[in-house]
Amino acid sequence: MEQEEKLEQTPEEKFREMNLEDFKDLSSAPRRRAREAALIAAFHMEVGGGDCEQALGWFEALGLTPENQVFAQRLVENAAQDKEHVDAILAKYARGWQVSRFAGVDRCILRLAVGEMLHPIDTPATIVINEAIELAKKFSAADSASFINGILDSVYAHEFTPTGESEPE
Repeated sequence: MEQEEKLEQTPEEKFREMNLEDFKDLSSAPRRRAREAALIAAFHMEVGGGDCEQALGWFEALGLTPENQVFAQRLVENAAQDKEHVDAILAKYARGWQVSRFAGVDRCILRLAVGEMLHPIDTPATIVINEAIELAKKFSAADSASFINGILDSVYAHEFTPTGESEPE
């Protein structure tokens, strides 16, 4: 019965359940954990109306190394500073969807990924896309991973490669 209730939760409800007392479910891989922390911060700012400083203050509590705190902070700041530009890019490839109608978690994942592609840190765009898909699988609805994959693949192909070809390996 309890299992059925968890399946019926919206992505936002599922995400809100994860809090500072329950981050044992975050990845043990340091870089992925940083992305998950960035998603928590971005979601807090988007849905909870929190400010960036408060959200970024969680990174140490979430067990991030200083290096990964900086990485997560850059992800959040890049997505936040370019929000209008990122949303315009997303709207261009969402095919009939308004960005404001995306699930909050999906919107945050997409903004983080496109923000990272706009301001490359040290991760190839193909890895950024894969990491976004993994975040969606973990934190969002069952069909969100394919939705996010489709949008990010289009964004990457048309906005970040001159010929639409894949990034060199």
